[in-house]
Amino acid sequence: MKLLSAITVTSALLPGFVVTGRANIPRRKFSLSATDRCFTLSSGEPFIYPAGQLENGQIRLNGSYGTATFILSSGAILDSDGFGCIVTDPPTTQFQCDHGKTPLQGFSIDASNNLLFNGSPSFWACPATDTEYNIYIHPDFGQTKCIPITLKTGACGAPAVTTVWETQTKLTTTEVEQTITVVETASPTCATATSKPPRALSPRSPGSPSSLADPQHWHQFARRGLEEDWNSIRIATNDGGGDSGLNKWVTVNGKRFFPIDASSVGLRVGTSTFYGCTVIVVVGTKGFFFAHLAEESGRGCRPLQTAEDTYDLLIQQIEGSPSLADAGGWRALSPPENEECEGQRWAVIMGSVADSSEDRGPFELKSHFNEVANVPRANIWYTYYARGRGQMEDLPGPEGKAMVTVEDGGHTEDGRQILVLRVYMNHDQPRLELRFTADDGRLVTEGVTVAKSEGTTDGNKVY
Repeated sequence: MKLLSAITVTSALLPGFVVTGRANIPRRKFSLSATDRCFTLSSGEPFIYPAGQLENGQIRLNGSYGTATFILSSGAILDSDGFGCIVTDPPTTQFQCDHGKTPLQGFSIDASNNLLFNGSPSFWACPATDTEYNIYIHPDFGQTKCIPITLKTGACGAPAVTTVWETQTKLTTTEVEQTITVVETASPTCATATSKPPRALSPRSPGSPSSLADPQHWHQFARRGLEEDWNSIRIATNDGGGDSGLNKWVTVNGKRFFPIDASSVGLRVGTSTFYGCTVIVVVGTKGFFFAHLAEESGRGCRPLQTAEDTYDLLIQQIEGSPSLADAGGWRALSPPENEECEGQRWAVIMGSVADSSEDRGPFELKSHFNEVANVPRANIWYTYYARGRGQMEDLPGPEGKAMVTVEDGGHTEDGRQILVLRVYMNHDQPRLELRFTADDGRLVTEGVTVAKSEGTTDGNKVY
């Protein structure tokens, strides 16, 4: 089981680099030579966002700071304020940047964009708080919760691409590794709001995840916090018997539309476990549609094998949803006053057949959402998951779980509230995360994060 992941973007060469300056520290301006490189640093799960820095120069993973930028010049690193980056003396060996320090030699970036120290890509992350981690070379000071990591360099100012490893155990107990790639993008339109530094994704305790190799966690949330969130929604709503405050539930063959505004902070929508059915979430910045559909209603789940079955048993149910009709149809997903945001929609689908020429259902679903719901093809993702059964000997599983949450994302620089919407399906890593303003539904800078596995295809696939 792989525990680590890494960024896979290429560092950029910039003609000039202006530092921002910290409190009471003189600003400096650097002119980069052709061999100097400006870069950001990232690791993998559970450290979702690129590394940030404290005012004193300490480099932090999993914090709520802005993305830190660095310069590699002749084997030494400076941060954006000109602090020299060093490794403290043993036994601590912390990697940090200090005001007035001469930067330490020995750093480099290899052809795969790994940051190296003395030729090695090995680093360690050790807890600084309950959720934040410092970076070390060879920690030997009694800390027992350190984990090995690699650090990858990203382009300054560029969106990052992260690889997260997901291990699932099939009924034969054979482990199958599945790669999930996380791509952060910024919308070319509507992204006019500038946000303060984002908070960390799902700031759960790093010690809480259970092993995905354990059969009872196959197709379940491994992180205890996410599993408890999902279960608490189920209990609060009495398995869909009725909404309870901001807790909502989607039953089998349920199809519900949920509007989004400033009052949606704390909204949590879950769906009953799925073993072979299709789960669909279509999202805009003013609402989302959530469906959990058995392909053959009344006779259990059936694979999406033909275009006819998909239309008769899925698409007609979706378009016949009273909840969607009452909301005004698919136009309710987008801000009505912003016509340029009409295409600002996303669809995340999970189904029990592969997207192939033999099984036409996924293609038909993606085409429908593009043509009828006006979701851009590049914003439609279908992920195949292995079908299972309700019980494995005495263990509860394999059971698929899905959940949508809306949380407070802070405020823009001009004081407007930001909402963070996350779509979870069968994995602790959100399949989709959106950050947008609550009042007019505009994406903030770098407001879209997408997670895709090897079994995922987008709406551009044709046969």
